[in-house]
Amino acid sequence: MSLLNKEKLEEIGFEKIGHWTLVNDVINYVINDDKKPLTEVGNALYSFVCGDEVKYIGKTTRGISKRFVGYVNPGDSQSTNIKCNKKIRELLSNGNNHTKVQIWVYTPTIPLQISGFYINLAAGLEDSLIDKFKPEWNGKNKIANDLSDNVELIDEQEESVLNNQTVNTNEFTPLEQSRFTINLGIAAFNQGLINPGVGVDNQLGEHGKTIKVILEDKYILSTINRTANPNHTVRIQVNIAVIASWFQENFNFGDIVTAYVIDRHTIWLRLNPQ
Repeated sequence: MSLLNKEKLEEIGFEKIGHWTLVNDVINYVINDDKKPLTEVGNALYSFVCGDEVKYIGKTTRGISKRFVGYVNPGDSQSTNIKCNKKIRELLSNGNNHTKVQIWVYTPTIPLQISGFYINLAAGLEDSLIDKFKPEWNGKNKIANDLSDNVELIDEQEESVLNNQTVNTNEFTPLEQSRFTINLGIAAFNQGLINPGVGVDNQLGEHGKTIKVILEDKYILSTINRTANPNHTVRIQVNIAVIASWFQENFNFGDIVTAYVIDRHTIWLRLNPQ
């Protein structure tokens, strides 16, 4: 049990901006409309709270919207993301939907500096807050640089994969019958899930085969899944944290993304289709 509770968070300057939800055993986060600008602020502290209890405290240099992709869809090597994802699902599946797992954020608004050198207040506070609150999910006797810093480093390494793989798209001749659209709802925008749909399904390959997902002119490799959807149409749900980040960097929630099937093992997502 934490020694301090959410009232102390509020006293420090944290504010509640949203909560986690659970649908079909998949977690997603919901941000209050008036708080959405806070999700883009870098060098922020955040906390997961259930009832009055502070469950987790972390920080991000990239903003909440990018950092939380890892919690929604944790990579195999991201132990902290996996743990928080599991804990959130457990709380919500055990009847705590009425309580919700709340999301609280602290974004310092006044830059601090000493002799012209700026101080990252969020980074400086994290260790102290974890020590005083002793959040259950941070683990006993573990401090911030064992957690958030390493998690963000892993996230950045995974995103760098995209930057090292380029494609000459001038060779493509996209056909109208190979065109499909992606509605950036919760699953696509937050997780990077892609369901091309029945209209182009027969143009795509078999279950378990590798598929190249081209994001304008760079690509990642994923896997075709034909068991996740009840009608056995293709779903792409492997290595998708990078796709979610690309969506969030280039589009808004609710936008429509145009895409094409290039061949049975390649799809092309466009920024500005002709």
